[in-house]
Amino acid sequence: MTNMDIQQAAIEERTLRGTATLNWWAQKENKYDPRPHSDIKPLINGERAFGAVEDAIIHAKSSIDIISWGFDPAMRLSRPESKGLKGKEIGTLLAEKAKQGVEVRVLIWKNALANFLENTVVGDGLFSRGGTMAGSGIMSTSSPHDAYQNLLDERVELIVLRDRYKHQRGGTNSQKNIERIEFRLAHIEEQLNKDHDYGGTVRGSGGTFMDADAEIYTRDWFKQVHSGGFPGVEFKTRDFDKKLEELEFHHARHPYLGMFFGHREKLMLRLLSDKLSGRDTSLTWKMVGALGFFPSHHQKMVLTDYMQPEIARGFVMGHNLHRNYWDTDAHNFDEPRRDWGFGPWQDISTEVKGPVLCDLNENFCTAWDRESHFWTRWWGTTLADVRSDITYKDFYSTQRQGMAQIIRTHPYDGRGNSGQETSILESYKNAISNATDFVYTENQYFRYPQLAKWMKDQAILLKKQGAKRELYWFVVTNTIKNSFYSSSTYEMMHEVGQEQLMPQVQRDRVFLLKEKRLRLKSLMANPRQRYQDTGLRKEIQDLEQEIRLDADEQQRLEQSEAEINRMEKLEEMDEEGQGMTVAEQQELEDLRKKHGYDTIKPELTNPPGLNVVVATLVSFKKPPQGKCKYKDIYIHSKLQVVDDHYFLLSSANINKRSLETDSELGVHAPRPDIAKQFTDHLWNLHAKKRESSSKLNFGHWEETATENWKFRNKGEPLTCSLTRFWDTQTPYSKALD
Repeated sequence: MTNMDIQQAAIEERTLRGTATLNWWAQKENKYDPRPHSDIKPLINGERAFGAVEDAIIHAKSSIDIISWGFDPAMRLSRPESKGLKGKEIGTLLAEKAKQGVEVRVLIWKNALANFLENTVVGDGLFSRGGTMAGSGIMSTSSPHDAYQNLLDERVELIVLRDRYKHQRGGTNSQKNIERIEFRLAHIEEQLNKDHDYGGTVRGSGGTFMDADAEIYTRDWFKQVHSGGFPGVEFKTRDFDKKLEELEFHHARHPYLGMFFGHREKLMLRLLSDKLSGRDTSLTWKMVGALGFFPSHHQKMVLTDYMQPEIARGFVMGHNLHRNYWDTDAHNFDEPRRDWGFGPWQDISTEVKGPVLCDLNENFCTAWDRESHFWTRWWGTTLADVRSDITYKDFYSTQRQGMAQIIRTHPYDGRGNSGQETSILESYKNAISNATDFVYTENQYFRYPQLAKWMKDQAILLKKQGAKRELYWFVVTNTIKNSFYSSSTYEMMHEVGQEQLMPQVQRDRVFLLKEKRLRLKSLMANPRQRYQDTGLRKEIQDLEQEIRLDADEQQRLEQSEAEINRMEKLEEMDEEGQGMTVAEQQELEDLRKKHGYDTIKPELTNPPGLNVVVATLVSFKKPPQGKCKYKDIYIHSKLQVVDDHYFLLSSANINKRSLETDSELGVHAPRPDIAKQFTDHLWNLHAKKRESSSKLNFGHWEETATENWKFRNKGEPLTCSLTRFWDTQTPYSKALD
């Protein structure tokens, strides 16, 4: 062993086994240890992230490895500013690199049933044949020209209809007719501008409604790749299906049970066991079905030139390789470089270098080899075998001083290739338990109540320990607009006193409690049915503990329920043009002032020692005349920063699916140099400035979000994209995850 080897071994020994005042690293169910000599570069939003990925692909010398939840070969990674210029499709880039002798491997999650909800492999079809039936990819298309012409005909019909309504609007003085025409015009504009099921449902397999060329390109690309038309490009899809050599699952009571169960079945058994035993009280039967039958491989990573460590590059990503993920920091209302039909999109990825690339490679090779033929794994040479000579020390460099750790969620590939890994969840918990000043969470979802409990407990603990300053939680997420996920979001909001930001869900739960109490009373009145009340009584106790209403409050809310029902009835009469008396019109106006969502103000109650602001992002434009127009900026980020000292960036959403059952990939580290890059960039981007302390920043966020919420209600310009989370439409429903 050389002196250099001895020095590097000593560095690794100290780094991995040494103790620190705070534990940031995942150590319980992690497969990968923290690695020294690792560099991390934040890549905020698609222009920056995809530009770096394209650069890595263009300069790749030997290999390109891609794992993603979704893939669209027609996606252009770069968008030149000049009019008329377009970047190359990623499908074309990969085919060109393969011609140069670069080994290209692409691995994407695909489930035929799930594709009816959201198609991950755009243009491949349900059965990986390419082609289309109504654009779905189920059958081969008879003629690209016919497909293109059909799409154009549909668009022309909508444009003609739009012009007709505009003409009608100019010829009427009736306010009622104008409102009705405006409603129809808005619907037509939505049809013209939306993505038309791109990446979703049956039609969305080939592209967007306004880009027929791309729809044809994607289908043709997949036909080529499946028929061997791109030598050197290997494309595979994966799911949680059974593999013959992996049926080694041993149940404690039934050691031969593994003969019949694959990974999906194992996951379902685990969920059922947790539900029936009461180990996981958050599980509902809906969750068991959704998580057990439809787990997904949600990882996103790119790795180039792994066998040449001096030039190897890796990416741990939040971005999918779909067209809707591309956007700039500006999130312009109308961005000409975005693909037609797609709105503003906020997302974050990272570029990584150093020994962590060994862990990215292991993650890739394990997944890739699993999708190879079983005889290759049994008797042949796997990709992991080919790359086994490259080790961590090949990536050591004195120019890189920092540490980093690859973390994951994985239901069956934990340490030692067996068991579950939830190191992303562990890292979230560790990070919160180390927070002393602030936590910044930017995430697509906000529906894992346990995380909110940890935040609340940490604030209480700091107070008990004599902390003079309070803890601040800055949250940027999406409004829900989907009842499938309302209960878990509401429960998380409730944990930190923000439940009134979801007033419709709050009302629904109160009225649900009333209905359950009446049902219990009815059951108790019948002696033969009393034995049935145990589960109902427990459900009522849980609701009562959560809602905590006294008799006066319950009576007030019941009165509100009656008034809201009356207001909705009067609004229906008004919309249908029914004759309303002066008294009814006045009654409707009074009820709107009292219960209208555009005027009521939520009463938020922060837990002791914890200050919470929950916001979302909005883009707008001011037309020459009239009120501003607005678009929600879709937040797809999965970032957490603590005290400007630590960061966590992953593919995992804050929900049960991502943190416990799907496969996810991330990177984290206590790296102040990187953590502050994230917050400086994002807080200036969202809120236009960053103050000198968390207390001042909190005041600025609350004031800005509230003011922008008011401006939007008035149709006025916003001061920045940050605005209040305010979900007034989503009804209450038990969440799927």
